[in-house]
Amino acid sequence: DRAAREELRETVRRAVADWLRDLYPRPESADGGAWYWGTLEPDPLGEYLVGTRVVEEPEIFLRLVEELGNEEMANALVVLSRAAAWTDGLPDVLRTAVRTAPGRLAPRLVGAATRSAEPALLIDALDVILAEGLLPPDQLWELARRTPVLTQALADWNVRLLRLVVEITENSSAGDLLKRAGALFNLATRLLAAEHYEETLTTTA
Repeated sequence: DRAAREELRETVRRAVADWLRDLYPRPESADGGAWYWGTLEPDPLGEYLVGTRVVEEPEIFLRLVEELGNEEMANALVVLSRAAAWTDGLPDVLRTAVRTAPGRLAPRLVGAATRSAEPALLIDALDVILAEGLLPPDQLWELARRTPVLTQALADWNVRLLRLVVEITENSSAGDLLKRAGALFNLATRLLAAEHYEETLTTTA
């Protein structure tokens, strides 16, 4: 029944959380508290273990997407981005996750990608969001606002995001010159940061 399913869900969530906490001790936070677990230091064996577990039981990760706070989810995504070097199958897990909860995962993917030394897995998931139109225009605008202008990891993806925002703006806000100008300005800024100089000139012409 429903109560039994909820109890099983909570048991699984707590088991995975405890497992990660034991593997990766939690750091003290700036306000004197502590996160439930910390991010991995580079550790191929630990990353392999995490990646293998997620691939073998992807429903665990899908459940945790709804349960984890922003910082813990970002830590988990950084771990997975490094685990992708040792474990096949993680791209499919993450693509399924963003199709299930794009609004919840998108800003966390952006945050994790700017912190990861190996962000390819995370950028792949972000590309799925754009290619499949998983977010409405207002959330795309918010995602663009949250993405740092000077991020190197997301420079090219950020340009793809802003191109889409400009396209949507031009198609839906023909009479809103201020909104269109803002979208073009943001795109030009990102193009310049990504060193796409010729396209920057074309955008601002």
